[in-house]
Amino acid sequence: MFAVDGDRLRYARFHPDRRGLELREYWSEDLEPGLFPEGQLAGPARDAHRLDEALKALLERSSLTVHEASLVLPDRWLRLASTEAADVPRKGRDRAEVIRFKLKRLVPFRVEDLRVADLEAAGTDDSGARLLLGFASEALLTQLEDVFAGNGVRIGQLSNEGLSLLVALQGALAGQETGVLLHATNESYSVIVARRGAPILHRFKSLTQTEPNWDLVVRDLKLTRRFVVSQSQVVPLAEVTFVGSPEVEAGWSRAVERAFEVPVRSVASEWEEIPGTVEGVSPVQAAPLLGAAARTIR
Repeated sequence: MFAVDGDRLRYARFHPDRRGLELREYWSEDLEPGLFPEGQLAGPARDAHRLDEALKALLERSSLTVHEASLVLPDRWLRLASTEAADVPRKGRDRAEVIRFKLKRLVPFRVEDLRVADLEAAGTDDSGARLLLGFASEALLTQLEDVFAGNGVRIGQLSNEGLSLLVALQGALAGQETGVLLHATNESYSVIVARRGAPILHRFKSLTQTEPNWDLVVRDLKLTRRFVVSQSQVVPLAEVTFVGSPEVEAGWSRAVERAFEVPVRSVASEWEEIPGTVEGVSPVQAAPLLGAAARTIR
């Protein structure tokens, strides 16, 4: 499993065990600042050779020859939008055309420049079946796939951190009619709402300053809470699961509790290290890669 963002390229190898997945290897290579352009939606690296060098360094460290892998991208690079599925054809060219038409009305990007994929989301009580539409820069994805292919690695699955975390934390969310997961970084935060373990909403927000404006964050999270309440009329929301570094946990926990009025469970505080032979890797670092591995193996 690989993950890439604006700061580093990471590699993790997991092995199935009777307890689940064990982390057997974990390596990371820093990327030079500004390698990937900033903006609402990332584009290809300015210097593909630098990215290629980092990948070669990781592959040389691996104890196994890697031929196929999954790749996890930041939520800002691979976005998700939700739409009704009732009028979308089940297959064929018409399906792709309808999905792209719907996406044009949902996002402020040139759909012609995007790679678009869809997955069925959990149905809701009031609107029936829905689709989550994943989209990212075609130029970025093509470059990444080409760099990996040039090193003998075929990328078989692309995912963003939010969906990967949802899989990794399915045990923590088990038993919840409606589960809410909040993932925060220094640059952004995402809220993923799942119904019986299946995603129904993914909201992404960029942060424009190091210390978030907590009043604005709370106001935004309350919008998501209204949606959650509409989906949880029978079974109320029990808690929110937070994924972020320990340094920002206190601020985010207070904001989430203000917005959702339920307790917050923190992965950084409550999870031990991922089972396996690798020490010193925090669950926050490993969880997206673990989720990608679980999606691939199951």
